[in-house]
Amino acid sequence: MIKLAIAVLWGAVLIFYSTTVADSPPRQNDLAELISFLRNSNNNEVARDDIAVLIGVTFREEQHVFDQLMKLVRDDPLEVKASAAIALGHLGDKRAIKPLERLLRDVDFLIESSKIPFKPPLLDALRKSNLKEDEFRQVIKLYEIKYKIASALAHLGQKSVTKILLEALESPRSPARTRAVIALGVLKDPETVEPLIELLKHKERFVAISAAGILADIGDSR
Repeated sequence: MIKLAIAVLWGAVLIFYSTTVADSPPRQNDLAELISFLRNSNNNEVARDDIAVLIGVTFREEQHVFDQLMKLVRDDPLEVKASAAIALGHLGDKRAIKPLERLLRDVDFLIESSKIPFKPPLLDALRKSNLKEDEFRQVIKLYEIKYKIASALAHLGQKSVTKILLEALESPRSPARTRAVIALGVLKDPETVEPLIELLKHKERFVAISAAGILADIGDSR
C-alpha cells in the first residue's frame, strides 16, 4: 500500500509542478516519466492503472499522447496493454475504439482457448473448482484485463460492453468492481436499469450506492 500511495502521489506531484508551480502545460518529460512507469509491468498494478487515468485526464489536449499509448497497446505485455487501454479511454480519442475492440477479442480468444473449465461469476467458480492456485491466478488475470479494456471502451461511449461491465461487478477484486461501476455511470444505458436495481442490494456498500446514483442519472421511474 505504501508503494501504491507513493507512485500515485509521485505522478500527481509531477503534474502539479508542471501545471501550477511552473504555470505551464504538462511537459513532455513529465509524460515520458509517466509512460515509463506505465510500461513497467513489474510496477504495482493498481498504481499503474491510477497513473493511466492520470495520463488520460491530464494530457487530453496533447496530440502525440495517443500515438505513444497506441504503441503500448501494440507492442507491450498484456498487463501493460490493459493499463494503456485505461489511459486511452480517459483520453477520449475515438480512434482508439477499433484497436481496443480488437484487443478485447484477442483476450476473449485467450480465455476461450485456456483449459480453465468455468465461466463467471468467478468467485462461485473458484469455490467449486479443483484448480491449482496458479491456474486461478491465470484466469482471474485474463478476466481482469478484459474488464479493464471494457471500461476503457465505455469511457469512449461503446454501450456494447455493458454486459461485460455487469459481469465485472462480480469480480473477486475490488478495483475491477469499482472500475465497472464508474464505467456504467459513464454509459448511463437505460438497458442496465433492471441489473442496477438488483445491485441496490449488493453486499458491497460502494457498489450499491453507486448503482443508486447511476439510476438517478438515468432517470428511470422504476
